[in-house]
Amino acid sequence: MGDTTDQGNSSVGAPSGDASASELTKQMTEVSLNGLPRDTLKQLVQTVSQNPSLAHLKFYCNSNYSANAYNEAESTMPSADTSKLGTVTHSFPGFNQAGNSIQRDTPHTISHPMYSTSLVDSTSSSPVTHEDSSKSSVEPTQGLLHALSFCYLSSVAYHATLRGIPLDSLRAEASSNASSVSRSSKHSTESIHLQIFCESNHEQESQIVDLFEYAYQRSPVTGSLNYPVHLQDSFSQTPKDGISHSESASSSLKSFGSSSPGKKKPKLLKDLGVVKGESTWLGGGRIRSEFMRSDGTVRTLDADEPAAFLGGDAAPGGEHLLSSLGDSLISSTLEISEQENITISEISVNFEGDVDANGFLGTQKGMRSQFQNIRMKVLIVGNAEDAVLNQIWEKAKIHSPVMRLLSDGTTVRCSLQVNGKAVDFYGEPMRLTTLLEFKQTEA
Repeated sequence: MGDTTDQGNSSVGAPSGDASASELTKQMTEVSLNGLPRDTLKQLVQTVSQNPSLAHLKFYCNSNYSANAYNEAESTMPSADTSKLGTVTHSFPGFNQAGNSIQRDTPHTISHPMYSTSLVDSTSSSPVTHEDSSKSSVEPTQGLLHALSFCYLSSVAYHATLRGIPLDSLRAEASSNASSVSRSSKHSTESIHLQIFCESNHEQESQIVDLFEYAYQRSPVTGSLNYPVHLQDSFSQTPKDGISHSESASSSLKSFGSSSPGKKKPKLLKDLGVVKGESTWLGGGRIRSEFMRSDGTVRTLDADEPAAFLGGDAAPGGEHLLSSLGDSLISSTLEISEQENITISEISVNFEGDVDANGFLGTQKGMRSQFQNIRMKVLIVGNAEDAVLNQIWEKAKIHSPVMRLLSDGTTVRCSLQVNGKAVDFYGEPMRLTTLLEFKQTEA
């Protein structure tokens, strides 16, 4: 499968849960369909329909960049890589369901190195060439495409099971031209394309197409891209003398860009091309995505639904959307700080994301499935004044591609093949004149 070192220390932990969650997720001995216990899934839908608050979820993700993670351990080594800035680690401790905290015994974690964002030499317009072509930071939109594919394929699997439609295989090929660095082009040029390939022995092709159009509406990440998400952030600098300082977005720009007077700033590469990935459904609510690196090795990411929604909790699920936003903001912050000749030693972004899973399950008519709100608590440590660090963060938010896609919204274009045959598929069913409604049918 290739090198998967970007995955880092991926740990698996089962959520402790509580009595109500245990009642919801109690799985009886029964015949499963598509890797899911169908009767238990029906019971879950019925229970949530009667008590919609059980589907109110709050996901957590802590994204941290540390230069010391590299400097202290490797800076004294003879072969130390000076292009490596540090390490980014994402931790997924658990989530909150209907006001009840469900914490994993061991949080899922994903780590990867962060290399210099100065992709173009300060005296030349030619890209800097490393001897090792794998010396490139993770492209943030990889995590976004992974989250998109996971939520859509999981939605298809769950609603196929409720409708009694057997699935033999599911695969998605996702691509986006949103780069990891600032773009001079208009935001409307950024796009996401999702190609779905399905194998099924179900006799009615029209029912499969209807399933995919309905599942498109039920995917929280698809909804988060099609419709703007409310994003809030609170920014603080390094505590000084025991006092935590906060700066508003209106901080003075006077000192911004003046950290190293007279020193020519590095130019930045404006477009890293199209990012592509392939995701494979592994049964139930689990998928695996693969992204090809420039050196031919493969970066692998897994995703799974939480146990509270009949998943195995073998990996983070919709939280991947939060970690991709973390990667994007951290990458943009480091890019801008390098351009301003400022050294950043630590970045911490703690995310909370609200999702009403009634939209995912289809248990409330007209409920839009998406991350309604994402809150960020940000800490940046660097060798600059508080106002300068604040302005770097404000600029990073503007130039972060994932931040733009979530705050502005973008259409996810979809195409579908069933049993090797391309079928007509309306990729924007939320804009149909007649809203498709969930109807539970027997096999």
